[in-house]
Amino acid sequence: MAKYSPAAPFAQLADPDQLARDIPPLETCDPVEPGTEHMLDRAAEAEEAMLGVQGITNSGGVSAGWTKSSLVIATTNGFLGSVQSTRHGLSVSGIAGEGDAQKRDYDYSLAVFGEDLKDPREIGLEAVFVIADARGGGCIWCPKPECVEGTELERLIGHDLAVGFSKRFYRPGRQWLEVPKMDAAKRQIRDARIVKLKDEEGLSYDEIAPRVGLGRRRVIDIYQEQTGQTAANTDQAELEF
Repeated sequence: MAKYSPAAPFAQLADPDQLARDIPPLETCDPVEPGTEHMLDRAAEAEEAMLGVQGITNSGGVSAGWTKSSLVIATTNGFLGSVQSTRHGLSVSGIAGEGDAQKRDYDYSLAVFGEDLKDPREIGLEAVFVIADARGGGCIWCPKPECVEGTELERLIGHDLAVGFSKRFYRPGRQWLEVPKMDAAKRQIRDARIVKLKDEEGLSYDEIAPRVGLGRRRVIDIYQEQTGQTAANTDQAELEF
């Protein structure tokens, strides 16, 4: 290859005095290796959430995995360096409908650290949201909490969840609720996750932003919208840039 490749003036080893000597630690490796049972539990939880939604007729498969790789590079100019990396993964595929009307879609999550993976049930439900979006939105009847038995809501998500849903959303004169499209539903999940990461796990806005794929300022705005807070009563130290 070297004999027949055209000359490249910049394809050469660096001079020894150009080599980096003080390399900061990189967060590329999770020191915690998940066991087989833990990964099986992740997969089962995601699939259970997906199959628990009415209209989903079968599972297209669930995958949970973990990999670790090591790379060492040594050159004749005195460079010697190494890096380790890990990858946690969880994916789920769902099938809706019957016969020629079947529809398949999927969702997944990848992360260097296992704690940064999406919640397995969130992954399972997001796969359902994609299918629901392809079929269009709709409305669902939301009865009083004491009247959920035998309703479509109970058949859809189970009695206990139906009661909780009704307590949360039932309003006199507003029994029909619009089921959001996939993009709106995913935003609701994301916004709820931001509040959970901030209030329950105590993460800073800088730590939350990369986890939800947004900028720091947008995370602050969403948190204030969801909690009813304003810049005046939000931790001023967190708002400073």
